[in-house]
Amino acid sequence: MRHLQPQICQHGFVVVFLLFSLPGHGAVNGQTPGYELKTQESVSVASGLCVEIPCTFNISANGNLSTSVTGIWSRTDISDIVAASTDASKVSERTKGRFTLTGKVHERNCSFSISKAQPEDQGTYVFRIEDRDIKYSYSWNKLNVTVTNLSEPTISPVRNLIAGKQITLTCTSHPAPQGCKGIITWEGRRNIENTTNYERKDEAGKVTSISNITFTPSQRDHESSLTCTVTYSGVSTNSSITLDVEYAPISPTISNYTSASMNCTSAGCQFEVIEGTSLSLLCCAESNPPANLSWAKQNSTDPLNSSSGRLEISHVTTDNKGDYICQAKNKHGRSTLSNTVVIIYAPKRLTIKSCNINGCSVYDEHSSVEVFEGNSLYLQCKADSNPIAKLSWIKHTQNSTVIQTSPTLHLNVTKAAFENGGNYTCRAMNIVGNESKSIFVVIKSPTNDAFHLVGSFCGILVLLLTVIVITALMVKKCKQRRRPPEQAKENESSPPNNSEVVYSNIERRNIEKPNTSLSSPNECKNREEDLQYVTLDFSRSKPNTSREPQETLYSEVRRN
Repeated sequence: MRHLQPQICQHGFVVVFLLFSLPGHGAVNGQTPGYELKTQESVSVASGLCVEIPCTFNISANGNLSTSVTGIWSRTDISDIVAASTDASKVSERTKGRFTLTGKVHERNCSFSISKAQPEDQGTYVFRIEDRDIKYSYSWNKLNVTVTNLSEPTISPVRNLIAGKQITLTCTSHPAPQGCKGIITWEGRRNIENTTNYERKDEAGKVTSISNITFTPSQRDHESSLTCTVTYSGVSTNSSITLDVEYAPISPTISNYTSASMNCTSAGCQFEVIEGTSLSLLCCAESNPPANLSWAKQNSTDPLNSSSGRLEISHVTTDNKGDYICQAKNKHGRSTLSNTVVIIYAPKRLTIKSCNINGCSVYDEHSSVEVFEGNSLYLQCKADSNPIAKLSWIKHTQNSTVIQTSPTLHLNVTKAAFENGGNYTCRAMNIVGNESKSIFVVIKSPTNDAFHLVGSFCGILVLLLTVIVITALMVKKCKQRRRPPEQAKENESSPPNNSEVVYSNIERRNIEKPNTSLSSPNECKNREEDLQYVTLDFSRSKPNTSREPQETLYSEVRRN
């Protein structure tokens, strides 16, 4: 309570002494009884907002206020009038229009309001009345005004946003008096139309503005900004969050850190790497939370040298060709990408195959193949390479020449001649290297072979006939020697049938003494192997028409 005690000075002015009364105590000496002011000791207002400060006052019991009484609020530290009930000309330009004495002073109401509060509004304020013969300041009941920073709105929740799952976010404003409540708007998403705004009033009458926004986030919303703005009368504040949207890995991408050529489509990537070099591939996948990345070779159980999504092959061989799968996986799902590794290598495993009427044969290095003159010869050359090698047949002569270049790798001689014989080399060449293999073609004459075959057959036949003839002659001679003399004479007297017979007997003997006696039958038998008989038949001689007795000429040859 504050009391006022007016005093009349020599110059006719009223001097007002303000006395404080402490809570729980009686009036302080010198305080004018009956003069009281009731208001808050302090009030806080956010910068840019407004505040309503209720206030009432009393004067002495025998005092009366006219309807023209003036109420004044001023700052004590700078002697600046901030609000007046009647004469606005006395009000500071800094506060004019923002500080308003809203109470009816003649009804002893000193309430006032502050709108669009500014930091410089912070200070100590005192109320004063001026009427006909009363001028009194309630300086013992000062009002402390504190201006705070305007609080940003809050957005919740900021976590557990999952792609494809609908969610509602809420923006809440700072509590404000009804006269300066905020209006909430959203910014930052493609679709911000699905919002709901409402208010909540507390016991003190302050209003909290609330706005809900409902949407279905996607992976494209991850790390995008969403802003909630609260606009008050003349001032606004906002709060922004970065959306943390969780989602399964989307299609992985591959980065190549070697000289291997790379060609990627939506279905996957193909890498061409030269045999003997290295291969280093990095698999990445956009996901939240980060995905676990791994590599696997299709249709293979062999472990791969891969970690953190990187595939390393230090020395590439043809065994490394195939499809490699990169897999990205987190708690929301997984995604894979198939990549084909193609090995580029020089020709190897060169083979030469010869085909004729008897079939086909594969030849080793420096082998030879025989073909009869006039027959056909088909030579086929194959090579394992990537890319496909260019193949050439080369015939080695004094000046080696390429006789055929073809990816079909064949040499066909339809009618072999001696000039087709010689050394042939198949050469395979691609961008990486080359390989060659040779074969020697031998042309054989079928006439020479037939002559040798017929000669051999005739020789055997002549030898066989000679043995038969000699055996027959020996048997015949032995039979003649065993015949009786009469039969021999009959034979001698028989007509010659126009032929002349010559007998030549060759006898081999190892006896020292000559023996002119006839041999016995057993002796003849033992001497068959030592005798050879040759009978000559001159069947084409002149015929003898007389019947003269035939003469037989015997010639005996002895070998000692």
